Amino acid sequence: MRKKINIDGKTYFLDTDIDKMVYGELKPFWNSHHYMVIKGNFRITYNHVYNNDARSDYNQIENIDIKKIEKPHKNTILEKLGSFKSVVNMKSNNNNSIPNQFILYFANGEIFQSYNSIIIIKLYDVDTYYLGEDYKYSKTTAKYRNLFLKKDTKEIEEDIKNKKAFVIEDL
Repeated sequence: MRKKINIDGKTYFLDTDIDKMVYGELKPFWNSHHYMVIKGNFRITYNHVYNNDARSDYNQIENIDIKKIEKPHKNTILEKLGSFKSVVNMKSNNNNSIPNQFILYFANGEIFQSYNSIIIIKLYDVDTYYLGEDYKYSKTTAKYRNLFLKKDTKEIEEDIKNKKAFVIEDL
């Protein structure tokens, strides 16, 4: 029997549609048969069990867990950074210090700060990053934000849309 789930009004069959995502959004973790996929606002984890019976090449999906991805609270993100290590001025491509643009290093991540505003928080153990509400305050902010992330504005907006980045108010 085919297992199906509904995500944002679309039906997916786990024995076929999830396999199609393997080369896109699907990422193996923990071990080679445990997977996670981000689809819309949902995180789906499951085990992919292979049937070694010569009479069948059916792959079975087990232990399905679907969770809605919620925007994290700023205190949770700041706690995950861990202990403060150091602060440096951001460097230009010519290796000159850029005034009022800072990178703060923590045990578990980094903050990019422009003047007194936190623009970005990146944690080392996750692909997700967090943007302060001033992340597009000016052309100068955008220039150094993009330099810090090594992404352009279009890529950042795409990350927000795909829940790889979150805008956090009052950061």
